[in-house]
Amino acid sequence: MNTAILSSQSVLRTAKKYYHSREIIGIPPSAGGAHWSKGIFLDEIMMRYPMDKLGVIKLSIFTIALLKDTKYYEDVNENLAYPMVWGERAGKYLPNYPTIIK
Repeated sequence: MNTAILSSQSVLRTAKKYYHSREIIGIPPSAGGAHWSKGIFLDEIMMRYPMDKLGVIKLSIFTIALLKDTKYYEDVNENLAYPMVWGERAGKYLPNYPTIIK
């Protein structure tokens, strides 16, 4: 089964740094391709249901990286990202890891 992988420059650099893995080749989108995969992100603005239990909509460093890669939003401030902890530094222990490495 082939899995689509988003591997634009900023997204790939962000993934390798965040997950602490040089083997990552990209981040898979959801099955429909318009959102991030829930196996990679739990709650984030690019999720199908982005709001958490408190009604907060989170903008992650990954979505900021994707915005930068479009070249329309190159000046987005990464410091505005909502702090993420899900999967941080997880490396090969990340869910769906086999789909995002070489």
